[in-house]
Amino acid sequence: MTPQQMSKFGIFYLQEAVLAILEEAPEEGLKPSTIGERLGIPLYKDDEGYNGCRRLIQGILIKLEKENLVQQVEREHGENRRWKIQQGEQQ
Repeated sequence: MTPQQMSKFGIFYLQEAVLAILEEAPEEGLKPSTIGERLGIPLYKDDEGYNGCRRLIQGILIKLEKENLVQQVEREHGENRRWKIQQGEQQ
């Protein structure tokens, strides 16, 4: 199996895991870092001080949003972004 094939499998399973976590999420949704913690992805800071786990999950969430599987929860100014399963799309 090539590295590209392995990567595609990894992304597929990570997407499925994120969706499974969000299916159990409260109505107010979950932050990307919380999703990462529940998946057992270690939190770490990059050189600029950003949480790499959050960035990884955020990228998966944006991909799933484009596929109309998840949606962002409305938030107040300054509140962290939260996500939930797209209304009417629960499996």
